[in-house]
Amino acid sequence: MRATLGLLSICAIQRLGCSAFASAPANALLRSRIHALAPSSALGIERRSRFPAGLRGGSAAALPSMSMSSDASGRSKDPMSVVQRQLEVYNTRDIDAFMTLFSEDCTLVDLQTGNVLATGHAEIRPRYVKRFTESEVHAEVTGRLSNGRVVVDREVITGLPDGGAANVMAVYQVNEAGLINRVQFVWENITK
Repeated sequence: MRATLGLLSICAIQRLGCSAFASAPANALLRSRIHALAPSSALGIERRSRFPAGLRGGSAAALPSMSMSSDASGRSKDPMSVVQRQLEVYNTRDIDAFMTLFSEDCTLVDLQTGNVLATGHAEIRPRYVKRFTESEVHAEVTGRLSNGRVVVDREVITGLPDGGAANVMAVYQVNEAGLINRVQFVWENITK
């Protein structure tokens, strides 16, 4: 009976398409529990993951949209899509495309200290111009959470100017216009 209830709970989560936690370990655990308890054909569950291959394997692939509205250019206002686009542009180091994803009054904050790192395009742009020109930085998403207009990424940043890397948690707030208007960072350097 207990196994059946557990299976029903897992099936309900799978059927509802819960995307609040999209990390490789959680998805693999969910699939393994579903398939270990009963064949997928008997439950009517597809064998493929609901999460993009990029999040299953740790690299950044395009995320599915939540059917939210788009702006005049056809760009999605869906918070998950906006944050994914920001990640892709960050990795190409295209400063002009990168800045189009931030509101004019966006604020970057160190979540641990509460210090404001930059406010507005006039302060954010030079910060990223420096980062993009000093080295070949690259961000890889290892997990993503979403709740409403807030998206939380767990990332590994490599190619930092000192040759180092960092574990980062970034909390993105996306406004109704589909622009990032606040980012809070938790940053931990990875020792060599």
